Amino acid sequence: MGNSKNKSLKYHFDTFLRIIVVIITVLIGIYSIGRFDTLLAIVGSAACCPISLIFPTLFHYMIFKNEQNFIRSFFDLFIFLLGIILSLAVLFFTLFPL
Repeated sequence: MGNSKNKSLKYHFDTFLRIIVVIITVLIGIYSIGRFDTLLAIVGSAACCPISLIFPTLFHYMIFKNEQNFIRSFFDLFIFLLGIILSLAVLFFTLFPL
């Protein structure tokens, strides 16, 4: 009986998550009507920066953290944090231009 309740809870959570993603997508679409450059910057900030800077350094650090020295770990974490900062900065300056 508990397993059925867990499946129901997971189903409701998944449905809620899908609804949130659709609402965010619609809001981004409404916000960027007529401004393709804005849409492209939002997508670049949300997808390209994590794929190129954040995830590779995070995975490298997690896989090799016991085998590498402090300097290499520092650079992995530095590039990881730099990717997060750049991604948030691009998103901020796209949504709130100077």
